[in-house]
Amino acid sequence: MANFPVKWFTDVMQGAPAFSGFPELGYSTADNYLNMVPGEVNSIFKDCLINGFGVLNPTDITYDGVSGKVTVTFPTSHSYLKDSVIQISNCDQVEYNGEFRITDITSNTFSYVPDSAPSVTPATTVSAFESKVPAVGGWEIEAEDLPTHHLVLRRTATDAANVSFLIKNDINYAQQDGFNYGSSYRSYAKVEMISNFVDFSTYDLIDTFWIPSWSYSSSNGSVTYDSDRLNRRYYLVADAYCFYWLPACTVYQAKLPFFFGDIVSCRPGDRGHAMGTSLNANTAGSWTSASSWSGGPYWNYPANGTYRTPISGGNTLATNYANTPGQTQCWVMQPMTWEGYTSQLLAYPNPANQGLFLSRESPIVLENTLSNSTTSNAAILRGFMPGMICCPQNDYYLDGLIFDNAPGFENTPILMLNILNYSNSTESLFVLRLDQWRSAAV
Repeated sequence: MANFPVKWFTDVMQGAPAFSGFPELGYSTADNYLNMVPGEVNSIFKDCLINGFGVLNPTDITYDGVSGKVTVTFPTSHSYLKDSVIQISNCDQVEYNGEFRITDITSNTFSYVPDSAPSVTPATTVSAFESKVPAVGGWEIEAEDLPTHHLVLRRTATDAANVSFLIKNDINYAQQDGFNYGSSYRSYAKVEMISNFVDFSTYDLIDTFWIPSWSYSSSNGSVTYDSDRLNRRYYLVADAYCFYWLPACTVYQAKLPFFFGDIVSCRPGDRGHAMGTSLNANTAGSWTSASSWSGGPYWNYPANGTYRTPISGGNTLATNYANTPGQTQCWVMQPMTWEGYTSQLLAYPNPANQGLFLSRESPIVLENTLSNSTTSNAAILRGFMPGMICCPQNDYYLDGLIFDNAPGFENTPILMLNILNYSNSTESLFVLRLDQWRSAAV
């Protein structure tokens, strides 16, 4: 049976959990985006990581021996997306059931390639066919307090780092805890990396992070493209060990990238390799102005094509490489073979060959100081960012596209997202492979 350890989600998928924001792009009144909906981020995380969503009942499921594909038909329109993973169940013929990647789509159908040809077509059922966007799996709720919108998530794999993530998605936590991000403190949720959880007042705190919990996004007036992609308010891409949270909350519909979970560690048996990323609490970012933007996530991937300079203070690993109790600071940087590349972003497409350039190497995660090159201050390579592909180019029109046959990535779907970097208005491509992240640091 096909295996899909990595799954991606966005708010326009069939039945996806909502992420509040402007009903249309380009609002000018700042107060409209300050008040988050308590618990909304928690619902997104639960549905994408644990529950799944978007259940419908198809009326017909038929296999075509010529194309080798199964077509699923609905009585009305649906919102499942091409290249996303779908779960089919309740067919009498087992070949139709399971998880598959959607290959084709119309307003009331989608198609997928089964693992083997069904013996009977169309499919039959004794109850009702069911389709669903499946959760990534490998995550569970350790505890939840619905009235306060507190949620503890942990991984079920025995080789995952020994930490949990406590999300506090209530109003005013940022203000109460000193994260006074201008007047817009109400639009943030607090994430705590913790261990030894007993109850909501008894646990060991490793570090605290802040993430947006509201979608502000305005279009670039000179850029128009597919309205479906333009209006997506968040992406969540995950496996059983980590997830990338990319809310569209800045100018030009750009996402901010956040990461929570285990990196791909280069240390055998590592159990302290969980990482978290945060907004910058020390600068006043502006959602609405590209020229005054600052304060995005601390990791500097990528910034004007320069992956070299680290931003300190906001990326945390659960422990150092020796697994000594207590968090340690870390940096996300360019691949080691990119050390000499420190110039600006390459043009897209590259004029010399009309090309798009992707690196098979993932960004590296370093711990310890990078202040100079002496032995005493040398950096320690801890591992690699799961699934990330470095791209030194950018173009608005690539945002939200999935390529499944790029040179060097044949038969590997890759997702391209437009992000805004840490400290200026230059946007970059954030590229993730969608096949698997854990067999090797690729």
